[in-house]
Amino acid sequence: MIDAHEILEKLNNPPPSLWTIMHNELGLPDETCDSIISAVEKWLPKESEGSIDVLQWNKCVRMMKNKLR
Repeated sequence: MIDAHEILEKLNNPPPSLWTIMHNELGLPDETCDSIISAVEKWLPKESEGSIDVLQWNKCVRMMKNKLR
């Protein structure tokens, strides 16, 4: 059974971004966080065009990118 409260809790309290973790928990300066995020963005695969499978792949890539900053 789906727990609506649990779903709402996840939607209203998303996990922190990688940038926020590096800055707040590790104490890295803004410039260092920005440099690391830029390097990771370049490293991530590019989005493609095509089938439903590719659309799902693109969705995953976008989700990864959105969690960086």
